Amino acid sequence: MSDISRQQYIERARLLLNQKRYKDAEIQAGIVLQQDPNDAQALQIIGHCRLDAKKFDEALTIFKQCLGAEPDDDYVHYLLAFCYYRKSELDTAHKFLEQAIGLFPYNAGYFSLLSNIYATQRKYADALHAANQGLSINAEDISCLNARSAALFRLNKKEEAYETINEAL
Repeated sequence: MSDISRQQYIERARLLLNQKRYKDAEIQAGIVLQQDPNDAQALQIIGHCRLDAKKFDEALTIFKQCLGAEPDDDYVHYLLAFCYYRKSELDTAHKFLEQAIGLFPYNAGYFSLLSNIYATQRKYADALHAANQGLSINAEDISCLNARSAALFRLNKKEEAYETINEAL
């Protein structure tokens, strides 16, 4: 398979994933995996499909395989963190998320997830700090704005929370 056709399958799989056509996305990514069973992009797509289908253990297995192929891929660490977060395994989620942030500290979404982890642990000051870190990267990140307003409400700073909601709107 040439690099061009491989990329076409990957792009088609991503498009199908975004359309929530998981079975079709997996088929396209699977074609790439037939040629290279460790293709990190194809594995990520299939893992995303399983994650979105709430098949967390299957997604974790795939993301770990992906991590074996590309150990310094910050996004794979994030995907593992998100999967563990969805399974309510917060300490493990936090560990993988810290690795993602360590590899690439410029993704506001990583800090949004960190804020949500802290909020779930009822560490609202930490949740606010993480949301603010994300907003320092992207002041318009909706997830960080939502996380910030939720943390402010929990900290009984309602006026600031309402200001943040207005910014989001």
